[in-house]
Amino acid sequence: MELSPISASLGAMGSLPRKLDELLATKHRALRGVLMDDIDQLRAHLCILYNFMLKLSDAPQDPPMSVRYWMKDVRELSYDMEDFADQFVHAHGRAKIPRANHRKNKTRSRVKIDRLPKRHKWRPGITHKISEFRSRAYEAIQRYWRYKFDDCAANPRYSPIGHGRPTILPHPDDLVGIEGPSNELERWLINGEEQLKVVSIVGGAGIGKTTLALKLWGTLRGQFECGAFVRTAQKPDMRRILRNILLQVRPHQSPNHGEMRHLINDLREYLQDKRYFLIIDDLWATSVWDVVSRAFPKGGCSRIITTTESMEVALACCCFCPEHIFKMEPLSDNDSEKLLLQRILVSGNQSPQQFEDVIPQIIRSCGGLPLAIIIVARILASQPEKLDQWGSAQNSFHSIFGTNPNKEGFMG
Repeated sequence: MELSPISASLGAMGSLPRKLDELLATKHRALRGVLMDDIDQLRAHLCILYNFMLKLSDAPQDPPMSVRYWMKDVRELSYDMEDFADQFVHAHGRAKIPRANHRKNKTRSRVKIDRLPKRHKWRPGITHKISEFRSRAYEAIQRYWRYKFDDCAANPRYSPIGHGRPTILPHPDDLVGIEGPSNELERWLINGEEQLKVVSIVGGAGIGKTTLALKLWGTLRGQFECGAFVRTAQKPDMRRILRNILLQVRPHQSPNHGEMRHLINDLREYLQDKRYFLIIDDLWATSVWDVVSRAFPKGGCSRIITTTESMEVALACCCFCPEHIFKMEPLSDNDSEKLLLQRILVSGNQSPQQFEDVIPQIIRSCGGLPLAIIIVARILASQPEKLDQWGSAQNSFHSIFGTNPNKEGFMG
């Protein structure tokens, strides 16, 4: 879901994750080594600030002057960072040498030499600027907690998750058919067990595991002293995952070490006497769980949710206790139709009645997968003139999933 790049209340906060991605994508030599860690930490700080800004923007009453000054400072930080990222990306882009044939070797060499100083001018300055932005972001987070600005905020609708990237919690229209699973898992999680409890949500791609986890995060997070929601990848950076968790549970202090064993020790030490709530989304391998789980103390009535497509991974997370595994099921035909019609209304100005003839076929094709239904709804809402070409819409989302959703193999 896209974030609005610029707004009067949030400044450029919504566009900064993309800007940082562009900065990293340049693969400039000045961005190597420890600086990558600095950018990761800066990204996590911005994630926290973005959450604070959203909560304050949603406050039911106008915030006091001190809060408005704080928000103004954060907006100015976002604009300064956006300007810096744009300048760096553009400067590096100008420094690229176009591919030339053998007849232009001399010209290419001359251009390269002429532009070399421009490239090197960035090297002493970028580390300083990233450090400056980190300091300003960290100081803003401290001010927020020190002066208890959270008391002025509305109930949060957003939460920083993933690799430091702000992610909007599920839209109410996407929660069709999830109330039952959410209530069942909530009962599992809030029982009186004093030891750490790990619950794993397992199911195929697009079936709603992350949506369910986000729903539980929004419902239960306030009952714990601290928490973190992180996403992994097929080839995860373990240090980044651990650092991300640490930055979320301990936002007032950046990690002191970059080595994995130090990050694990820091996390264990910080969480030792706390009741914490963690969600680790989209686990692909037991080896990832084997590493990150070392950082989690076993007591304090703490809770962890993992989501995965693999039953093997789910069992490993839950110490091979099948009763702690929740298997996601496809939506019923009624819930599928409800979600489809709601999303058509959300995605465009079309009347659901005009789709009545194809709804049964859509539901069969989507196989009860919420993500497939949402994608098809967007296609139909944006291209109603192609309603008679339902095959093209099928091809659009089949190309995204790489298979037909109603095949058993896809359902996992």
